[in-house]
Amino acid sequence: MDIERLKEEEVQDWLEAHKHENVHDLAFKKSPFEDILMKDLLQQIQGRNIVKKKIPLLDQQGILFPPKLNLEQTSSEATAAHKASIIKGKSVIDITGGLGIDCIAFASSFEQVYHLEQNKELQAIAASNFKQLGLENITSIATDGIDYLKQTNEVWDVLYVDPSRRDDAKNRVFLLEDMTPNLLEHLELISFKAKLVLIKLSPLIDLSYLLHTLDGVVEIQVVALKNEVKEILVKIEKSNSSTTKITAVNLESDQIHFEFKSDEIDNVSCPLGKIGKYLYEPNAAIQKSGGNEVLGIKFNLKKLHPNTQLFTSDELHENYPGRVFEILEKVKSPKKELKNLSIMAIHRNFPDNLVSLRKKYKFTTDGLKPVLFARNLDQIIIHTMKFVKF
Repeated sequence: MDIERLKEEEVQDWLEAHKHENVHDLAFKKSPFEDILMKDLLQQIQGRNIVKKKIPLLDQQGILFPPKLNLEQTSSEATAAHKASIIKGKSVIDITGGLGIDCIAFASSFEQVYHLEQNKELQAIAASNFKQLGLENITSIATDGIDYLKQTNEVWDVLYVDPSRRDDAKNRVFLLEDMTPNLLEHLELISFKAKLVLIKLSPLIDLSYLLHTLDGVVEIQVVALKNEVKEILVKIEKSNSSTTKITAVNLESDQIHFEFKSDEIDNVSCPLGKIGKYLYEPNAAIQKSGGNEVLGIKFNLKKLHPNTQLFTSDELHENYPGRVFEILEKVKSPKKELKNLSIMAIHRNFPDNLVSLRKKYKFTTDGLKPVLFARNLDQIIIHTMKFVKF
C-alpha cells in the first residue's frame, strides 16, 4: 500500500465521494487509479465506516486506515481518553503502539509521546495520521518495543504496553507469558524504564491471577463502556502498599467510579434476605471486579442468594452504580400470566434456562418489560418489575 499516493487530493476526493457506498458492491468494480489496487481503496472506506462510532476523531479526510483486524483491536476514543486521564507526567512511551489511538490521547497531556510499532506499514499509517492531526509531540518509530528499551538509556514517566493476545496461529492466549511481549519475562526491564507502568489487558483475564502473578500492582481498573467491559488496566509502580486498589469504571454513563481494596473481597459478606421493594444489579464493571458484596455492604443491601449476584432493599438508592428495579408483583401463574408477552428476562441462578422457559411459558424476550427469574434463599421466584434506573 502506497501511503503517500493514498493521501493525494484526487484519491482522497474519490474516497470522500464513495464513503457511503457498499464495499461489497465496489469490490466488483475496477479501481479508478491504475497505480492503486481496489482492495486498498476499499480498506480505506471500510476503515472510515468502522471509526465513525468507535473513534470519531478519525472520521475525516486525510486519515488513513489499516486492515479491519487492526481497527477492531485498537482502543476506542473513549477508553483512550480515560487512560490519558489516569496517568500524568512529561513523557510517556507506548511500546506496542498499533494505530496509535492511545498515543493521540496521551499527546494532549504529555509533552513527549513515543509511539513504537514493529509492523512497518501500521507504524507508517499511524505516523501519517499523527502528522495529519497536527500532533508534533509524538515521535513514531518502526521498531520492536522490547528491543528499543534494551538499547536506550532513556527513562520515561509512564510506560504503556498493550500486549498482543494472539499467538502465531492467531489463536487467543490468556496467560501473561504467552502474550507478545512476554510480560513476565520482561517486567523487570519495563519497570526499570519508567516510574509508572500501565498495562492494558483483555476483559476476560482473571483479576486474582493478576494479583498473584504480577509484582508492584498498585491499582487494577475494570473499564466498561456503556456497561460493556472493554479492558482491564493494571498500574505497576514501586510501592510499599500491601494491598491493591480495585476500581470499576463505567464510561459514558452517569455512574460513579467504585473503588475498594483487593483484600476487602475476602473480608466482607453481604447478609442474605428475602426480596424487598427494590432489586439492585451491579454494573458490568463492578461484577467483573468482584466487588459486588463490598458494594452491597456500602449501600446496606441484602443478597438474594449466595449464588445470585442480585441485591435487594426496601430503600431506594438512586445513586447506585448499576440497574435498579422496583418489584411490582409475584407471578403466581406463569403459564397464564406470561403467555404471549414480550419481556426483558432478568435470569439469574434459576434452575431452568431461558430456552426452556420461553418454550414452557410461551413468551418472547425481545421486549422492555423486566421480569425476574431467580433464586431467593430457599425459594424460586418470578416477579414482574419496572425500571427505576437503567
